[in-house]
Amino acid sequence: MRDIGALRIPVDVFRDFYEPWALIRHDECIGLSGALMALSVLDCNLALDQEQLENQPVTVELSAYVCLPNIPIDANSEKESDTANAKSLERALDQKNYLEQRNHYLEFKLAELKSKMNEVSLSALSSIGLADAATEDASKVTAECIATTEALEKEKAQLAQLASEKEDSIRILRQQLADTKKVNVDLYEKIRIVEGKCRQLEKDMVSSNKRYNHEREQQQQIIDALKKRESEREMDLEREASTSEMLKKELADKTDEYMQTLSVLEKKQELATANDRLGKLQRQTSELNEKLKQLPVIKQELEELAASYKYKSEKLEECEKALEELGGHLSVSKLKVVELKEELLPLSEAEWEKDGNVVNCKGCNLQFSMSKRKHHCRNCGSIFCNSCTDARVKLPSNAKPVRVCLHCYNLLRSRHNSSLEENASLNSI
Repeated sequence: MRDIGALRIPVDVFRDFYEPWALIRHDECIGLSGALMALSVLDCNLALDQEQLENQPVTVELSAYVCLPNIPIDANSEKESDTANAKSLERALDQKNYLEQRNHYLEFKLAELKSKMNEVSLSALSSIGLADAATEDASKVTAECIATTEALEKEKAQLAQLASEKEDSIRILRQQLADTKKVNVDLYEKIRIVEGKCRQLEKDMVSSNKRYNHEREQQQQIIDALKKRESEREMDLEREASTSEMLKKELADKTDEYMQTLSVLEKKQELATANDRLGKLQRQTSELNEKLKQLPVIKQELEELAASYKYKSEKLEECEKALEELGGHLSVSKLKVVELKEELLPLSEAEWEKDGNVVNCKGCNLQFSMSKRKHHCRNCGSIFCNSCTDARVKLPSNAKPVRVCLHCYNLLRSRHNSSLEENASLNSI
């Protein structure tokens, strides 16, 4: 027990819950604790007179005897609740002590009244014995005895009634004392619960302060990192500005060199065109010289051509006669040629359509997609689907049959058939 007391004294908890003059915080408690363990009951009897009990105050100040723990809490609401609990506890303890003192006082009064009743009864018995012995004073003593007995009976009845009232009040006070003890126990339990909550709130406050400090350090680190990045970016911007000025200067130099090279190239092109013209003129002069050399040969050919002209003029007269016979046939062919020109007029003005301007087929109005590809008609230049440009026809611009739309295919086939019919009619003539 001495070792346990020696270990308990330095604990900081007792500094918060006990005053400096408390016994448990002194070295004398270590020696006294072993002696207290051998005692089962600790009794204290106080010798007080009736006058001292009557002059006792109604309320008792317990602040000098009870020390409540002072737990620092930051929240004002918790401080107010702690002060309210402390005040209610002090009030309950004051009421308890007052009731205990009042109970002791009533018990003392009851014992005093009982002793008085015993003295009165003894005095009555002694007075009755004296009345039997002294018969000569019977007339006087009997009157006094009757008066005293009546007074004693009245006083005895009053004392009995007062004793019953005191017993009832004692019973009521004991019940109130039990209720007060129960309330005190509940208050002590509530105080312990509040102390536990206060400790938990202190722990939570400490942990929240740690988290706040940690988060503040992290935020400060982030701010420092951002400031460092900002300074690096400013340095990069300065470097980029300097490099951009250098690039602008280099660009100006390059543009000057480019303009100079362009002027040189223009002069070279002019020189090349002049050389080409000179070469053409030289070739023309050489050709003219060759033609001058070939002039006698040309005269001979001219004579031959004159002879052939005469022969062919005669032949022409014969052909004119044949043409007069073919006039009817030619009028029909001219009408067909006019019709063909009218049909081919819109095709001559056709242009090659762009893929981005066309969404649907011009023939069947089918929408194009990944599976439905676009195909140009090689005659009119419009865009159709695969089924609408399935026909193949030979055109003068291509040696092989090319893809055309159905309209162009029918038109070209009709023109081809008409030309075949004309050739057949001419052959028959």
